[in-house]
Amino acid sequence: MQSVRYKRTEWNTIRVIKRKLVNFRSGYDVCPTVLDIHPVKNTCNLDCQWCIGRNSIETAEFMKWEKLKQVFDRIFIPEQKMHWPSEVHYCGHNSEPLLNHDLVINSMKYLKSKDVILSIITNGICLEKYLEKGNEIYLVDKLSVSLDVVNDAHFKEFKKPKADTSIDSILKSIETINRNKDKHNPGLTTFVTFVATPGTYAKQEWADFFVRLKDIGVNHVRVRNDYTCFDKDFYNDVKNDIQQIAKEMDADCISYSRNPPFDLEYKEFWPRNEKCRHCFGLRLWCTISADFRLYSCAHVASQLYKPLVDLNENNDWYDIYLERNNDDFERKPVELCDGHCPSTMYYLNHAEVLDGV
Repeated sequence: MQSVRYKRTEWNTIRVIKRKLVNFRSGYDVCPTVLDIHPVKNTCNLDCQWCIGRNSIETAEFMKWEKLKQVFDRIFIPEQKMHWPSEVHYCGHNSEPLLNHDLVINSMKYLKSKDVILSIITNGICLEKYLEKGNEIYLVDKLSVSLDVVNDAHFKEFKKPKADTSIDSILKSIETINRNKDKHNPGLTTFVTFVATPGTYAKQEWADFFVRLKDIGVNHVRVRNDYTCFDKDFYNDVKNDIQQIAKEMDADCISYSRNPPFDLEYKEFWPRNEKCRHCFGLRLWCTISADFRLYSCAHVASQLYKPLVDLNENNDWYDIYLERNNDDFERKPVELCDGHCPSTMYYLNHAEVLDGV
C-alpha cells in the first residue's frame, strides 16, 4: 500500500485513503494511511486571525526526537509493512512545525528510508533558515505554504508576525526551493494556500499575485473560506472569481505538458451537516500531538478534546489498530470536534457516495 504513487500527489492521498475506507467499511481492520505529526504545541511565530487553535491555553511543548523514534519503531516494523502509513505530514494545531528543526530533519531522514511520502504544512517563515543549514528540506515531497494574504499590510494586520519578516522573503525561499529541486528531489511539489476574508480579498490584486506564484514555480494554489466567517454570498462571489481567474490563467485543471505544472482552485469547508454521522479520521488520517497523544485529526489535537490513547504509555501501535473494536473508531463527530474537518477528511466524512460503502 505504501508504495503506491500517482502523478499528482493529492491523488495519492485521496485514492489510497478511499481504498482503505472501502476495506474498513467491509469489516476489515485497517491502519491509518496518513499520519500527521505535530512537532510543536502552542508555539508559533505568527498569530493568524483565522487559526483554528488561536485561543488555546495549552503549555508550550516541543516533541522530542528520541521519543518519536520509539513510536516510529513500533509502527514501521517489517512484519506489518502492509499496514505502514504511506504518508506523514508535519503540521500544527496552534503552532509552526518547522520551529522544531532537529526533530523534523531527523524524522524525515528516518521516514525516507521507509519509502514514506513526506509533507510539510508551514507558514514559510522558517524555510530560509532550513535552506541556510543545508539541503535536508528537499527530503519533503509536498511543501504547502499557508501564505493566506497577498500584501505585507494584511500580513502584519491579520497574521501578526512576531519578528521582522515579509511576504517577499517567504516567496524568495519558495523560489529557491523550486529552482533547485531538480538537483535534489525532482518529485517535490509546492502548494501555496490562502484564506479569503472580506478584509483581505481583492480580485485583481489576488489574480496578479497568482501570476507571480506561477512564475516562481509554484505548482498548486488553493483558496478557501474562513471558518469563522459565514457570509455565503461573499464566498459565492469569491468562488466565481477564482474559477474565472483560473480559466484566464489556463489553470483550471492540472496540465503535465505545462512546465512547471500549475493549477488554481477554490475549496469551501463549512461546519458539518446531518450527512456527517461518523469521523473516519482515527482510522484513516490520525494525528500524534507534541505530547504524544493520538487524536482523530490535526484540528482537534489539543487538551480541549479527548485523545484515543496516550502513546507515552508504550501502547503497541498494532494492538491499537488491529485489536480494538471498530466502535472505538466510529465515534460521532459531536463527541470529537466542532465539525471543521481538514479538507480530505471533510470530503470523506460528508460524501454521499460513502453511504453504501
